[in-house]
Amino acid sequence: MSTQSGLITLKQARELRGWSQYGLARRAGVSQPTVSKIENGYLNCATSYDVAYALSKALDIQITDINWPFGLTHRGRPMGSSAVIRHDDEQAAKPPKCASCFTILPRSGHCDFCN
Repeated sequence: MSTQSGLITLKQARELRGWSQYGLARRAGVSQPTVSKIENGYLNCATSYDVAYALSKALDIQITDINWPFGLTHRGRPMGSSAVIRHDDEQAAKPPKCASCFTILPRSGHCDFCN
């Protein structure tokens, strides 16, 4: 299941895992409406790198393997411009995840799905 460009859509990647939009959103730490808007092309602008990174990480696929409908931005600038991606920034902002199902843990520190 890939597009003509050889890339997979976010919806295809999510459905291959058998996840709902809500399930992907929880695992990635984004809202379900964000997932829906990206999948259905309702965002009239590029997806932020941070959101795309979180979604691809949750799906355990490379960010470059997904066809992002309007491209990607990093800190408000189109990817490929003078934006520099620092990988240490990605590590610093990662919220804690459940060791079993990899969902973002709520403030209580206990997984709502596993406990």
